[in-house]
Amino acid sequence: LEQTSLAMSGATPVSLSPSSTQQPLIAPAGIFLLILTFLPFVYTLPYYVNMILQASTIVFLGSHLSIPGKQTNQETGEEEEKPPLEFMSRKDVMKFPIYGSCVLFGMYVLFKFYKDLANLLLG
Repeated sequence: LEQTSLAMSGATPVSLSPSSTQQPLIAPAGIFLLILTFLPFVYTLPYYVNMILQASTIVFLGSHLSIPGKQTNQETGEEEEKPPLEFMSRKDVMKFPIYGSCVLFGMYVLFKFYKDLANLLLG
């Protein structure tokens, strides 16, 4: 895989909001998320329904905002291409199972030999 780096020096400020012509559902999804956040203060909504709707909306927003496209420059008001996304190398990907195994082994040791400490940390 090819790795790309982003040069941060001399960068012009760019708004992170996508153009309204490319992604028309971003603003309504954001408003929906805001409504779901404050709705439990006004109306009794089952927590599992609220949690599923909020999680789905966040995944929707994140996936649509990560799509390459155009963005608006705050200084000039012109649309320009988004900078390229960062990539992970094969070496980085191969480290994940090792890190995960170390974390699981550490949790095993914590629960096996230090139950009181584990209960203190978790509870």
